[in-house]
Amino acid sequence: MEQVDLTDTEKIRECFEVHHAAQRVDEPEGPWFTERPFGGWLTFGWSSDPREVWLAADQGSAAGWYRLGLPSRENLDPAGLDLVVHPAERRRGLGLALLRHAAGRAAAHGRAVLNGGARRGSPGETFARSVGAKPGLVEVQRVLDIGRLEKGKLARLRGPAELELLATTEPQLERISTWNAENNEHMIAINEAMGYAVFGPPTTWFRFDVATVAHLPG
Repeated sequence: MEQVDLTDTEKIRECFEVHHAAQRVDEPEGPWFTERPFGGWLTFGWSSDPREVWLAADQGSAAGWYRLGLPSRENLDPAGLDLVVHPAERRRGLGLALLRHAAGRAAAHGRAVLNGGARRGSPGETFARSVGAKPGLVEVQRVLDIGRLEKGKLARLRGPAELELLATTEPQLERISTWNAENNEHMIAINEAMGYAVFGPPTTWFRFDVATVAHLPG
């Protein structure tokens, strides 16, 4: 287990390769991260909060990793956890080893809770439930297929339509993805009016108390 220097492009590439392999199995219909935006997400995330990434190797090959997000302005009790194990390395105890390591690092930063999401029916959900994580907020992914967008539809909905600006200035884009809490009726209504459609199973956010890690079997 080694901490990743987030300026080390080779280590970031190793993390990407594990992530890509996992996505191809767990989310075969995509859309998947490509390497460049993945590197930005791993390094800066969506909020630029402090973070650290740890990589586990098996005989010199990247086998799994986790990213620990550490909010610095509010919500100071939890840490965000993204944990990925290469499909070829699953069911060997690596996920649990990564979780224990992540809990130790979270505790070192004064965090009492780990929060992480997993698709319904995925190996990630099975793992989260097997270690006693508590389910919470459920989010649904929706995707807008730009190529099938009715011409002028966004203009009719709103004059200076952005998601239309993208279709004009970024013609290589094919789809735009967004997530909403399943009970967020107002935002869902807006997305559906624009043409977004539900994509894939929902994601459940799980909560895991850091202090319970030491009591896990195995």
